[in-house]
Parts: sequence; structure tokens; C-alpha cells
Amino acid sequence: MTRGEEKILNSFLRSIHPYTYEKVEEEIKEHFTILGFFIKRIIIPLALLYVIFGVIFNIDLFDSLFLALVIFIYSSLLPDADIFFRATKNKRQDSLWYDKLGMLFFAPLIVFYIFLGRARKMYTFSQRPFHNFSMIFVYGFFLLMISSIFWSTSLEKASLPILGMMGYAIHLIIDKFPKKVKGYINKKSS
Repeated sequence: MTRGEEKILNSFLRSIHPYTYEKVEEEIKEHFTILGFFIKRIIIPLALLYVIFGVIFNIDLFDSLFLALVIFIYSSLLPDADIFFRATKNKRQDSLWYDKLGMLFFAPLIVFYIFLGRARKMYTFSQRPFHNFSMIFVYGFFLLMISSIFWSTSLEKASLPILGMMGYAIHLIIDKFPKKVKGYINKKSS
């Protein structure tokens, strides 16, 4: 990336939110290094157990497993989509609940429209609306509805919301207790 392109990108990111490009990059790096630990220790054993259940019940689970793993990684970054909200002290200017949930459910599409400059500005009265544990259940219910459309077996339907909610929860835990999580991971890794 040239210096001019980086300057344009930084000014664009500052216009969206006071975070800089470096802050967003640092946040992603921090979450991905810790995410690797969770994938090795939790997700791979769960995936093996999932495949064993598929063999026992004679169900082809690889498509739902692949999508659930992608959703896990995506969900671990999703709570940071609230950086696109501008803080406001005026409750009347606060975006409506369905605008906020639209951002939660369809973040890639809405972020694409934000980058094109076609999306409305979104405001929030609360600080970081996606960084709370109640949103995990709202997001999990949405994933359950989506998985119910695609799959008929209960095991496949459950994979998407379970791994999606785990990824979301891991993000919130990392943000809430960063020093404890890093200390625990460093202790386990050595």
C-alpha cells in the first residue's frame, strides 16, 4: 500500500469512527492470535466429535461443519461491527432497533454500502451496542433460523448457532478480560 493510499484509508476510517487503521489492524491481530488457541483446544475436538456423530447416525455433516467453522471465525470479529455507529447524546437521533439488528445480522452487506457511501449514518446512544452478552442470544436465534432453512437434521441445525455463539462469546471474553486471557494462553502454550 502506498503512502497516499494509506493516508486516504486512514482519513476514511477516521471519518467513520475515531479508530485508526492501526487500531483496527491491532484488534484483528489480537483476536486472531487468541482465536488460534481456541480453535486448537476447543473447536477441533468439537469438530471431530461432530464428525463421529455424523458417522454413527449416517449423516453427511461436512457442509454444515465447514459453514459453522466459517461462521465461528466471522462471529469472533462481528461484535466490532459497532465501530460503524456514531455516538450520540440525543436519544431521538439513536438508530432504531431494527437498524442495529440489521447491522448485526447482515454486517458484510451493510459495511459494503457504508464504504460505497450509500448507507445512512447509524447512531447509538449506548456505548458499543454489540458488546454485551444478551446480543449473543439474539445472534444465536438468527443463526438457528438460518440453519433451519438449510438443514433438516437437528445436529446440523444446532451446529451453526452453537459455533456462532461460541465465536461471539470468545470475542466478548477477550475484550472484557484481555490480560487474564493472554496470561492463561501464555501459561498453557509454554
